[in-house]
Amino acid sequence: MNSLDGKISHLTTILAHGVKLIQFDANGLVALDKPIGIMAHPNDKSIKKKEEEKKISLLAAPYNAKLKKYSLGNGLDFFLLNRLDSPTSGVIIGCFDHGLAEAVITSFSLNRVHKKYIALTKFSPCPKQGHWENFLQKTIVNNKLRLIKTTGEKCLTDYKILKIIDAQRLTLALLALKPITGKTHQLRIQCAMHNLPILGDKTYGDFRLNRLFAKTNQPRMCLHSESMEIAYNLQNKEYKFYATSHCPFQNTENIELI
Repeated sequence: MNSLDGKISHLTTILAHGVKLIQFDANGLVALDKPIGIMAHPNDKSIKKKEEEKKISLLAAPYNAKLKKYSLGNGLDFFLLNRLDSPTSGVIIGCFDHGLAEAVITSFSLNRVHKKYIALTKFSPCPKQGHWENFLQKTIVNNKLRLIKTTGEKCLTDYKILKIIDAQRLTLALLALKPITGKTHQLRIQCAMHNLPILGDKTYGDFRLNRLFAKTNQPRMCLHSESMEIAYNLQNKEYKFYATSHCPFQNTENIELI
């Protein structure tokens, strides 16, 4: 299975239900579109929850957490280059070659990867656009991974309000979020900390609002990885890669909170 077409063909046969191939480049950098309810990879046993034992991972293949790769058989690997929480949908990327994986990881470290997320949140008065800086740290609470406010690492995000929506007794906001750093749960907790909790977020969200939102026709966490732009250097050549995914809750006119 040496040809890129053969690798891509095999990859598409082991994608979890609902996961779609968006595009790939000549070097084998691949963008997939992940729906909600699918894990980017199996969770570490130390933080596995009972409800996640039944959830499906991105690929139907063994996963090596240390090397961050799926083993597809016949010596073929798929390196996972970013991750999305199970309730987050959208663009997720990977590749078949370790050298390419290292090149893209270097681009992440050099801030040459630009990500854009769309979030639907409760609205609180704030500037139309701005920059968030918060010190956050990962921890384990009741055997569950959590991000907490502390004197840990600085997490940076640019935000912009795309639309303010009057949903009967409540005002909502559609946000564009551009994370500069990439901490697990970063966008979810930063939205909550800045009084813009994401609809459907069962960990950091507004639980009263979530109960109302669960009765609508869109009972999900409203965070979507809309696009990713990557500039990377491979064997002294420069490449650019861009992938985008349609946000399923961008049309908010029909949301009615009971």
